[in-house]
Amino acid sequence: MNKLPGALRLLADEGVAPPLPPDLWRRGMRRHRRRRAVGVAAAVLVLVAVLTPVTLDGGDAESARPADTGPAIPSRVHPPWPGQAQVTDLPAGRAALIVTGSGSLRSNDFADSYEGRTMVVARDGRYRLVDGQNEGDAGTDMLLSPDGRRLAVAGPVEGADHVSPEETSLIDLTTGKVTRVRGGRPIGWAPDSRHLLVYAVDGHRITRYDTATGSGRELSRLTGTIPVPPYVTFTPDAFRFIVITGSGHRRYDETDETDVGLRFREVAGFRLAGPAAMNPDGRLAYWRTVSGCTLSCADLSEPVGEFRLVLGDRDGPPSYPADTGGRADRTSEFEHVTGWMPRLLGWLPDGSAVVEVVEPTGRAVGPAARARVIAMKPGGGRTVLITLPSDAHRVELARGLVATGRFGADPPSAPARTVDWLRGLLPMLLVTAVVVVVAVVGVRRWRVRRAASGHPPTA
Repeated sequence: MNKLPGALRLLADEGVAPPLPPDLWRRGMRRHRRRRAVGVAAAVLVLVAVLTPVTLDGGDAESARPADTGPAIPSRVHPPWPGQAQVTDLPAGRAALIVTGSGSLRSNDFADSYEGRTMVVARDGRYRLVDGQNEGDAGTDMLLSPDGRRLAVAGPVEGADHVSPEETSLIDLTTGKVTRVRGGRPIGWAPDSRHLLVYAVDGHRITRYDTATGSGRELSRLTGTIPVPPYVTFTPDAFRFIVITGSGHRRYDETDETDVGLRFREVAGFRLAGPAAMNPDGRLAYWRTVSGCTLSCADLSEPVGEFRLVLGDRDGPPSYPADTGGRADRTSEFEHVTGWMPRLLGWLPDGSAVVEVVEPTGRAVGPAARARVIAMKPGGGRTVLITLPSDAHRVELARGLVATGRFGADPPSAPARTVDWLRGLLPMLLVTAVVVVVAVVGVRRWRVRRAASGHPPTA
């Protein structure tokens, strides 16, 4: 046993050491770097393989819900996540509603001039953003077509810098394409979702734009005291629309541009109830100011007011003075609303009014107001239809869904929102991965060249 170590040493001394190539270390490091690069590339490919099928299959928003229910307006809307995709980059189909506000619902102009923000909620629950140059509100500067396919935004939006601030960006939510509409800013959609009214303050011109042909036709101009923008409501047949100015009604026949010259009985304390102010029976709905605000009743800096929804006749507001409160209340089937100026967004099949209410929160810190969508029932009573984010101020609904009573869709689940959110981040993730790979390979090659030139490698 004692001779074994000696024999092994003798054999070792007599053995010939295998020759080692002079670049063995360099070849080993090169193989190590190659394996690392392959690993990074494999990780990127796995990410692409997971997300690309979802990205390529945009899905049909109409068929995303079960066939027996169809598309519907969600019962709850959440704030957007950071990095949420833009409609122009990743369209999600027809919308159920749009929301504007502050906080997470307001962009910033740190990197560009787009500080306005509109959040679009697609009919399958996916969230998209439209960042615009103007800080506007849904229902005033951002108008959703009744069928939810198009969004008209005052001024330029991200991806459409060629639109001027006094023009309209018309976005097809199914394709992300932006069309420039000259002639003014948007003020109202016809019920057929084909015709859009735009208004130019300079000259008080109203133009009817045809989305099917891309042509516009100027109508007779407004006169008198005109709010900016003027309030507009269409008749249910879409052939006539009414513009409410500070000095009276003006009714237009959409087929032949005839100014009907509707007589206006000026009654203090009444104003058109909203874009759906004409009910299915052809009667006009108005908000009567019971108490509170004295100016626009819509500015959050004003005192809150109390309002009651009243129905006029086919020609205009009720014929009695607004200060005869008891008589006015007896003609209304709806209860009071407290807050800032509410907006009538549509009518349900049972005659309930779908109303956007902006109520004070009573908080010393945080949003001063919150918006909700409620159904006001004839004879009294209300039901909350949509709960919005705490920093939401205004909402616009696809009135085609409202008319059929399509409410109550479930909000998207957290996993579904996460997958959709990653879809929007996919281009950025791919670019980041490529940059990282290029940087790693470049640094490695620099270190190899430095070592080959006789300089010691750095850590």
